[in-house]
Amino acid sequence: MHVPSQTCTELNTMAQTVHLAVDVAVIGAGISGLTTARTILEQEPGLRVCVLESRERVGGRTQSLDIPGCSLDRIDVGIKLSH
Repeated sequence: MHVPSQTCTELNTMAQTVHLAVDVAVIGAGISGLTTARTILEQEPGLRVCVLESRERVGGRTQSLDIPGCSLDRIDVGIKLSH
């Protein structure tokens, strides 16, 4: 579920009304978060795993783009964000 940017008050209200029945919550859909979720499901297929991401896309600091006219499906453009 994607939650659009909202004020802290609105998010707190939403958090109080949304209830997810999960066994494991993975925070972050970057490479590490996605790998962690996959590993958990491979080792314990019956668990309910939820990956939480604040951005509108997965991948964390890495990014791939569709380039019109390029023969490859997607192009890896590397690190998008850096601290």
